[in-house]
Amino acid sequence: MLLKGFFILFIIFVSPGISHGEMNTCVQKTLIQLFNPYKHFMPKSIEIEAPQKLIRFQDSKNILSEAGSYQVYKLNGNGQFEWKTYTGEKIIPDKNTEIGRYADQMSKKGINVYFGDAELSERNSGGYSISNFQFYSSTQGTTTGAAIVLPREMMGNRYFNSIIGHEAFHGIAAKNRLNNGAVSIFDGKIRAEKGINITSEEKSIYNKFMNFEEIHTYAKDLAQTATTAHARETMLNIEKAKAKLPKNLSDSEKLNRIHLTTSSVLNEERVDKGVQYLETVLSSTHSNVHLTDITELSELNVREQKLIDKPSNYELSVKNNLGIYSNIRISEAEYKSLLTEKGLVDQQKFLTLYQLRTQKLEALVLKLKEKLDSIKNGIESARKKGYFTANEYIQFKKDLNELAGSVTNKNEVK
Repeated sequence: MLLKGFFILFIIFVSPGISHGEMNTCVQKTLIQLFNPYKHFMPKSIEIEAPQKLIRFQDSKNILSEAGSYQVYKLNGNGQFEWKTYTGEKIIPDKNTEIGRYADQMSKKGINVYFGDAELSERNSGGYSISNFQFYSSTQGTTTGAAIVLPREMMGNRYFNSIIGHEAFHGIAAKNRLNNGAVSIFDGKIRAEKGINITSEEKSIYNKFMNFEEIHTYAKDLAQTATTAHARETMLNIEKAKAKLPKNLSDSEKLNRIHLTTSSVLNEERVDKGVQYLETVLSSTHSNVHLTDITELSELNVREQKLIDKPSNYELSVKNNLGIYSNIRISEAEYKSLLTEKGLVDQQKFLTLYQLRTQKLEALVLKLKEKLDSIKNGIESARKKGYFTANEYIQFKKDLNELAGSVTNKNEVK
């Protein structure tokens, strides 16, 4: 070993073209490798458990609420629509609980918040937002208006925080449309004819109807629920681990030697569902919104929505040859731009406006699909090894943040 070392040093000294400074650096590195008495005790890698995020909304016992009932118009076993009554609770806004503060924020936007566990269980749903909801209690009478319905039994679960953000976006977006018309590329939806499914999944909740808002909500959901690791504290632990590694390693080499167990990073209970839901809404939107010419249409029309004391809203409706409708909100000015002198809708102008309105949506979908592929690759690699390197964890968090960031911009129509 010593002979080998002296031979290497000899080569360094006699090699032409090496400056005095470079030679000193080479000699130092060689001597450290040869004669460092602690090198066999230095860790090749350090395994750490990522610190966990706190679970919010665990104050269910202190909630102020009003018990009552509400009705939902739904299909019965005979295929007929009928009103069905469910028990529920109206959450009273207050400052002392997290859910009370959430209800207070929503009430300021004209949206009431309710628990409806029995109905949600029957729906197999985590919650929903609705523009017209009637709730009756013996002490308060009937409350009517926009509402968010949540599962009380999910409080204290990591997923609950994602649910309330998801439904808040739907509720606030509906209010914005009512007041301002179409303001976002998410102001649209897909619906299917009877006997036709939007998705290829047999039991998908979006087989008959899907709002473009789901692109926003499921991207945010995945970014929030994919990990259980507390990001800031995890990075602090990574920095502490780096200090235990040899100083002659580069920063990247140190990060590759720090391993975070997959089980402490990934939220195994939700991450696969989150990926699946986002994949579904992205692929369904792309396949059913993309049109290249008028021959791909079997039907098109414009529907006006009259609103009291508000400008009229118009909905541009396209039906493709698969029996699936794509509906895009347009303004009154946009509607008038489609009309000929005879007051008829010009089909080519119609298609041009439709394509103009969906270009941003399609570009966003493709961007999110690319980012989702990177996230899936990160998950698959970590599961195979049983850990994320610190470098991989940092990239994984970056991908999730960019996924969420892509839909937190305004994404305006114009």
